[in-house]
Amino acid sequence: MGRCRNFCLVEEEHFCILCPHTQEEAISLQQIKDSFEMGEVEIDELYLLYDDLVDEDGNVVKRRDYGERLGLTQCPITGVSIKTFPILHALLRGFDFCLKVLYKLNAGVTSWKEGKILAGRVNEAKKRVREIIKSKTGIAVDQPDSVSSGGTTTTRNTAPKFLFEAEKLQILVDCIPEKIQADGQCDKKVYKEFLTNISVILRAMSSRSVINTKLLQILCNETSVMFVFHWPSFKFTPSVHQVLAHSTALIHANGSTGLGSSSEEPLEHNNKNLRRYRESLARKTTQNANLSDILSRLWIKSDPIVRSYRNAIKCSACNGDSIRSCPRRHVSHPSYQTIEEHLISIIINPEVVQIAKTDLEQNENEETSAIVL
Repeated sequence: MGRCRNFCLVEEEHFCILCPHTQEEAISLQQIKDSFEMGEVEIDELYLLYDDLVDEDGNVVKRRDYGERLGLTQCPITGVSIKTFPILHALLRGFDFCLKVLYKLNAGVTSWKEGKILAGRVNEAKKRVREIIKSKTGIAVDQPDSVSSGGTTTTRNTAPKFLFEAEKLQILVDCIPEKIQADGQCDKKVYKEFLTNISVILRAMSSRSVINTKLLQILCNETSVMFVFHWPSFKFTPSVHQVLAHSTALIHANGSTGLGSSSEEPLEHNNKNLRRYRESLARKTTQNANLSDILSRLWIKSDPIVRSYRNAIKCSACNGDSIRSCPRRHVSHPSYQTIEEHLISIIINPEVVQIAKTDLEQNENEETSAIVL
């Protein structure tokens, strides 16, 4: 989505889709303390900049002023502001970022950019870390996925296991050799604290509960400062920057409620249906005919009457409820017990959630009474 946005707006200077700051500003301690105000260049402003850049023949004059022209190199394609914050992919890319940092710490590399020599050391470290994780957990991480149609093994089922489970999170920390730990640049304790904070922030962001945004903002700032202080040559990726710099503002704008309801996970679940429809249940004569058949299938699948005839999967534990709503199944299979439960209990306060639900019910009752009167 970020690549699509940059392509449409033809911006090459900014790397965040939610703010106009650069990657260098994202690791500035002063900027982190001042916070990153959300906002981007308006579409009308981009078109005005383009009009100032072109000559009489309509060609863009090449000048060394990319900071002033905001990275604009040709006429913008889109006429609509593109803003998005993918919740699921923030989790996946956050886990990839933690793995990338781990590879560098395992290899003893302190720079973010890699030459031929450093790239070889990082690749060797990547193989070692993968083998350690595979031998201890039986899970292949950060590898091409041979089961599904493309992609990697970093999926929705894999990332939470390492970020939300204490045992598997500790396996990632143990991949840092002791000799590198004594170096002072890649302490296991610091890396474990960084993983813990990222786990808490991602869980709070992807939840549907009421969030204490003040405490979450403090945790995000402390995590950013800790990362920049201990590894000053490392840089944030766009996804991690969005999580640490803008998740609190988005949650606050969402009524201090987590962003789990706006996740793109249901759309991702529909990819297998789209693939099957396009390969086996749609015409291949033209692209328009193919897409028309796919959309018709999706309309039929989403019809309430058609969905009412779908067989519900019964639970084997009680033989009555569905798997998701079965109380016995939830008791026998509790949710992840993580090392950051104390932070989660503070940021996601059950009492605050209950009060918010009570207030919402009272407001709904008052509105119903007003309508009746």
